Amino acid sequence: DTPLVANMTMPDHVEGFLIARMELVRGHFAPPSDIASVLCFLASGDARNVTGAAVPVDYGMTA
Repeated sequence: DTPLVANMTMPDHVEGFLIARMELVRGHFAPPSDIASVLCFLASGDARNVTGAAVPVDYGMTA
């Protein structure tokens, strides 16, 4: 869906892509709309107490 992911499907990256895909919790990468939802939250007043934080949107892969 994005140039970064599209590049992962090139022949020289396929093995790494397949390994990463097997490790995914939900079996697929987060779609851009999921990333956008997190960004919208962080830009909203509801996130006013969130400062200096890295918020991975990776279905828990880095947890």
